[in-house]
Amino acid sequence: MLFQQQPLKLGARPVVLRTVETGKRASQLIAHAGMQRVTRGLWAVHPAPLTPVERALLLQQHLGAPGSTLAVTGFNALDILRIPVGYTEHWVHQSLRMPCPRIMQNFSGERESAHLCWSGGRIQSVAEGIKFSKSLGLGTFAGPWDSRIAHPVEALVVVAPRLSHWRIVACLDAMMSWQFTIPGTGVTAELPRAVIEECLSHLPPHSLAVNAVRKALRESQESCFSAMETLTRMIALHEGLPPPQLNYPVKVNGRTFYLDLAWPEFKVAVEYNGRVHADEVDQYRDEMYRFALLRDSGWDVTLLVKDDLKDPGRRRKWVERVRRATSSRCVAF
Repeated sequence: MLFQQQPLKLGARPVVLRTVETGKRASQLIAHAGMQRVTRGLWAVHPAPLTPVERALLLQQHLGAPGSTLAVTGFNALDILRIPVGYTEHWVHQSLRMPCPRIMQNFSGERESAHLCWSGGRIQSVAEGIKFSKSLGLGTFAGPWDSRIAHPVEALVVVAPRLSHWRIVACLDAMMSWQFTIPGTGVTAELPRAVIEECLSHLPPHSLAVNAVRKALRESQESCFSAMETLTRMIALHEGLPPPQLNYPVKVNGRTFYLDLAWPEFKVAVEYNGRVHADEVDQYRDEMYRFALLRDSGWDVTLLVKDDLKDPGRRRKWVERVRRATSSRCVAF
């Protein structure tokens, strides 16, 4: 089963005008609530400030001539595909006993930039808040607003120096587990492990970023439907627990449930509940009923929230509980 990610919500493509086309001066347009600055001399008719993704999509077309060699890449491309490329809090590095890369200090600023890659003729434009880099040559996808976006593997390699190891693993988990729907195109794509490996084989073999992604791929796993599932699995393995199966299907009372992390030979499972379970009352009620059914059928289910991963004392307790359950339970099927 492939998880269908929630697509990025984009409205209609804004009308883009050059300053001279508006009949006004730049100082007047800045004060106009319905006009948003894309870059010097270029404005979008839009009711709210442009997000970095929206700005990158517009720049991809308006900075290039017909047959443009530009494509949206980096964080912008991964955000379009909803790849979980977010920031890593310091406690995550502590829980996995991994060093925090110094280069991550510039993470927030880079997320606010529009990032475009070029192939063929080099782009010489220099503008505030726009980053250009040379394409790695993996090709492009049709994107929203008639744009082109870089291949997800290429985009991940581009930002890998800004990411912690576990976050790269989470991105690869998503790539292998999700069926991508590119907003505004209806195009779907799948990236199984073999395709990702093939893509990496075409990139510079001695690149530190390529090798960082290749190393993370060895720890990545399919059927993982959230970054926090990735983190929970990595903590479990780091603490010496047996490798779990992810989103393991279990049928109880005619219903099929998918357990985040499961050790089916022991009928032991761990479920991570994110914010949505607390915000959605109906989902919370169904979740509690689901756990009751699973426990009544003999499953030992441990329910976790973020603090169970973050707090060392709470983390130690659930890890030891699962360790005891997977070493002492004898289940007859």
